[in-house]
Amino acid sequence: MKQLTFNKIIYSLVTTAMLLCASFQARANESAKQSWGKLEVLVDTSQSKSMEDVTKSTFALFDSKEKLPFSNSFIWLRFTPRNVEKEQPLFLKILPALVTEISVYMPTTQSLSGWDMQSYKTEQLNKPIPIGTTALNQEIYVRVSSPLDLKIFPVVNIKENLDLLQRTSEAYIVSLLTILSLAFLLTFARLVIGFNSFSLVLFTFLGCMITVAVIGSDLLSLILASDIGYKFEIFPVALTGAVFSFFGIWILLAKNLFNGGIWIKASLTFLCIFGIIFIESFFDGNKAIFILETLEIYISSMLIVLLFLQILISRQLLVKASEKLALIFLIVFAVVPFPTTGNFYRPFIEAFNSENLNPSSLLLLLRPILTCMLLTLAVWSFEKLRTERISLLRNELNITKSNLESESLRLDLQKKFTAMLTHELKNPLMASHLALGSIRDRLHVEDPSLDRVNSIAYSLHEIDTIIERCAEIDKYEQGYLPLRIEKFSLRDLILIMKASHPNERIYTIVRGTHENLVLRSDIYYIKSILNNLLTNALKYSIAESPVELKVEFKTSTSNSELLFSVSNEVTADATLDSTRVFERYYRSESAKQHSGAGLGLWLSQSMAHELGSNIKLTTGTQFVRFEFSIPV
Repeated sequence: MKQLTFNKIIYSLVTTAMLLCASFQARANESAKQSWGKLEVLVDTSQSKSMEDVTKSTFALFDSKEKLPFSNSFIWLRFTPRNVEKEQPLFLKILPALVTEISVYMPTTQSLSGWDMQSYKTEQLNKPIPIGTTALNQEIYVRVSSPLDLKIFPVVNIKENLDLLQRTSEAYIVSLLTILSLAFLLTFARLVIGFNSFSLVLFTFLGCMITVAVIGSDLLSLILASDIGYKFEIFPVALTGAVFSFFGIWILLAKNLFNGGIWIKASLTFLCIFGIIFIESFFDGNKAIFILETLEIYISSMLIVLLFLQILISRQLLVKASEKLALIFLIVFAVVPFPTTGNFYRPFIEAFNSENLNPSSLLLLLRPILTCMLLTLAVWSFEKLRTERISLLRNELNITKSNLESESLRLDLQKKFTAMLTHELKNPLMASHLALGSIRDRLHVEDPSLDRVNSIAYSLHEIDTIIERCAEIDKYEQGYLPLRIEKFSLRDLILIMKASHPNERIYTIVRGTHENLVLRSDIYYIKSILNNLLTNALKYSIAESPVELKVEFKTSTSNSELLFSVSNEVTADATLDSTRVFERYYRSESAKQHSGAGLGLWLSQSMAHELGSNIKLTTGTQFVRFEFSIPV
């Protein structure tokens, strides 16, 4: 891909150099241009003026920068020869070739009206047309018609100079089309090799620009030796499509540079506007071009403002050389005029109508070529920027992958260590339990050593509980305890809880339902949550105080649920931080006098979240209640 991009840049530079040489050679055939006369213009909005009315009307000096309302008017041109040493035949050429008819009125004594009129249709306008001679004070009138409002560039000169202009213009357009066509084919190859949105938009832009150049220069009519009648419908669509895709290139480059910044997203509004104008061109091409050229000035200024605002908040994205180069392209493209009917031909006419081929006229001539080169460099910048960021992401992914592999290895070792530790501790604990049981059996009920034996047995039980808890958490975190939804009855759950906690201090209350109620959830998760809550209640409640396990059926208009709650009494000095009670390893000050790891409530809350529930803590003066619910 890098080699392909480099070849495109080299080809653009070589082609530009060849075009420069061709321009110098063509220009060398004549050293100076003559000023053949004065050109004036009249807009006939009534479209009904006679020749006599036209000759009496006031004409204004022709200005090529002024757009003429062809669609609802007749445009009259008046040419007055002057400063001519001898009488010579004159010819007229108008660019762009988007006029439907040219009528030439020359004074004559052979007609009663005093004027000789000759009309030329579209198919006859691909070559210079004769308009009379350079006789002094012999005014020549030309009426031009077109369905589109245009800026036209009429050139009046002798046949030799216009033929030179014709040949040079054709060479210029062919060179421009060659560059555009090569870029078009390379972009198509990019689409085939690796489809992406930037190549698609660039492909559309180049296709539209080729269409605009071919139709506007009438090159296709010269090749086919006939006129294409529907070119006036195609031209507005191609022109607005070129602007739409041109702005799409700007958006994609800006979005890629600033990672879809907020102000770049705001500029998508303009893309929608251009899209609407493009759709309008299918129905009313002249109106679409008018709206497009009206908005051009405002949108360019607003783009610069949005770009500046985005730079202020995204300066950290403009560090690398490719990022700075992409920003330069965004600024340049924001101030470059959008493609219009005159952008192809005005630089050319101004360059070749100048007295000498100076650097400024050459710059005008090369402006479209430089635009193509800028597009080529923009593609390179886009690819460079994307490649660098993809490479950066790939490196970050590799680092993350390496970290994940290290973490996976660490967890695997931890799992093995936990399993080994659990196994190795279980055997001594079991042996200690058996030894204590044997000692307890030999002691008399009133033996004072019995209390110490019972205390040791309780401590061993606490150690065993902590080990079991750690093993359960390890299995849960490593995915060995996945959520399994199945049907079971409430009676089965209550029986399991009573078997797990046969302590007489726990009493169970069932309200609003019966024990035959069928539930659909994970019975292991519910049992584990309730086990942890009941264990905590027995451990931290007032000695010999009751612990309540209540199961209550609740219903509402939207759903029904089964509410589980575990309540116990606590001392007045017992404090719980409700914001931290479910944190891992958290233990309140009043709980530190008991053994524990601070993992039970964290594990219970995690499992409750897996069930789509949430454990809530309610504290009172001398009670604590934990509750959660599951849908029925």
